[in-house]
This record gives sequence, C-alpha cells and structure tokens, in this order.
Amino acid sequence: MWFRGNWNNWEGNNQQPADLCPKDYTAKTAAFIESNREMFEDDDIFDPCAEPENGPFWKRNYGQNWTGNQAANIAFNDFILQSSRACAKAFDSLGVKVETGIRSTNGWIASQPSVLFQETVEELGYVSMDFYPGNDVTLSADEALEKFIHEFMPVYNVRNVPIVIAEFGYSIKERVSNEKQLEVLQKWFDFMVTIPNIVGINYWVGPGYAGPDSSTADCIFEGTTGNWRLRPAGEALKTMYKSIEQRSADNKLPGVELDTHNLKMLAKVKSE
Repeated sequence: MWFRGNWNNWEGNNQQPADLCPKDYTAKTAAFIESNREMFEDDDIFDPCAEPENGPFWKRNYGQNWTGNQAANIAFNDFILQSSRACAKAFDSLGVKVETGIRSTNGWIASQPSVLFQETVEELGYVSMDFYPGNDVTLSADEALEKFIHEFMPVYNVRNVPIVIAEFGYSIKERVSNEKQLEVLQKWFDFMVTIPNIVGINYWVGPGYAGPDSSTADCIFEGTTGNWRLRPAGEALKTMYKSIEQRSADNKLPGVELDTHNLKMLAKVKSE
C-alpha cells in the first residue's frame, strides 16, 4: 500500500489551523507509526508529507517567494530528510520494511536542484513528482504530449536518480470523451515507457462518474457504485504498467523506441 497524506494542521485542512512546524510534524508522524503497527506491511510505501511545499509554514516564515531563499531551501530539505529518517527508524523499530524515500513534490520543485538539493534526492534514492501537464482539453493529443514532455524533461535532465511519477492524470480540467482521454494518455504512456529510469507511476484517479454532472474529471473508471468499469484508457494504463514491470524484471531498456516527434521534442527541451 502507498500511504500519502499530511496532518490537518500542516496545510490547515478540515477547519484546523496550519500551525504545525516541521519538527513537531516529524515527531507526530513517527509516533503515529509506532502506535499503529497493524496498518503496515513489508513493501508498503510511506510518504510522511506529500507535496510538503504546500504547507503555509514556508511562506509564513520565509516570505512569499521562499524558494529563492537559501535558508528556506535548507530548512525544506532538512524537513524532507529528517521526516524520512524518523519514519524509517520507526518502521525499523517495528520490524516492518517500508519505503520512505518516495517523497512527492510538484514537477517544478523536482526540476530545481537549488530548491530540492541533489544530495537530498540521492539520499532518498528517488525524485518523485506530482504533475498534470497538458490538461487543457482544447489541446490536440500531440500538443498535450508536447506539454507533457516539456514539463517532464527538466526533471529527467538534471536528476541522475530513479524517477517516480507519483501523481498524474487526464483530464483534471473537465470531462473528456473516452476517445479523447485514450488518445492523449496513449501518447503519454508510449513516451513514458521509453524512459529507462522511470521506476514508478501512480495514476491519480477519482471514483468515477456517478452521473452526468459529476465533477470528477481525471477518473479512469465510469459507472455507478457497485458497477464500476474501466474506461478504454484504463486498459491502456494496464498495458503500460505491464511494460514497465516487464522492463524492470528483465533489467534492460524497453523495446519501444522514441519516435521522430519525441526525439525532436527532447532536443528542443534540452536546448531551452
């Protein structure tokens, strides 16, 4: 199981004040683990604070543009590392093997070694990104792919570590037809299986459409409670997962090659 979340007092969710500091956040999370051994199994993933950049703590203490403040960046990296270390220690004390190095941030932070330090991602063992490129539904499938590549490649180009796409989906803007969703996602999937150091992918889904006015937009299911079914893109997602899984099992590069359009896009992004 993949545990992702944060305390209400970190972002100020559910009518709670955002008054939790990194040190107390880390201690509270480690204590939670130690008190809930029955929740965890070997090979689980535990992200102590998904998208930690969203906590108001940083702006409150370092200003609106805190990512340009070196002291803030040092504190940000320290929070990520200390919380991962404390949680790993807590799991070790319980005798359960849980991965605590998959720490999601938004795609921009993942691409910025001046904000998320290279030594941080090297200790974690991964760089993990939540991003939603190309979700403007007026874009063609090729244009959506261009957006995807343009946002992904800055991470790929600067990080020599395994990459986890911890959250993505299409479309989060508004509902699209099965045909459009499949067309866009198939191009994304075909691109992703060509990247050898993508080691994990999490498609972020809503519960599906309960009715025509449902606001859930990026779902991969449709139907009603008790009768959910995969949309066509869901079958493509399953195929992509199998490709990544087989590639990992074979420990070799995938058989799918980048097409000419992708090669041109890669060259363009690298030159910008």
